[in-house]
Amino acid sequence: VSSIFKSFAMGTFLFASHASGQNWDINFLTATADFENGNTNDIKLDYEIGTARSSYTVELFDTSCTEAISAPIFEIGTSITAKDNNHDTLEILVNVDLAQLPSQNTFYDPLSGKLSFCTKVQMSSLHCSLHS
Repeated sequence: VSSIFKSFAMGTFLFASHASGQNWDINFLTATADFENGNTNDIKLDYEIGTARSSYTVELFDTSCTEAISAPIFEIGTSITAKDNNHDTLEILVNVDLAQLPSQNTFYDPLSGKLSFCTKVQMSSLHCSLHS
């Protein structure tokens, strides 16, 4: 089964601005996939995000980036690592329930062997919210 998961597609949409000199950057850095048996983090996404936020959220969407994925097929974990005075690194780890993939045709194309989805990273403060 792991050979069909050699590739995956991911859509990302970004929106960020600088408000009052604060850093609200959301920059996509890398995406890697490893579907080997026993691996608990099948997909790893790295973002560089500004330090102006007080909180953040991560959501997954269908390939059109319009409908949130509510199926329990994806499990998301995140961590933040300090990078410099203006940026942190946000690591998003996605575990995929491979047993449910064949029935989830909106995320997985068995003919091409591609898994597709969009990610949404949202940074928030008490008065402002930005999305990517």
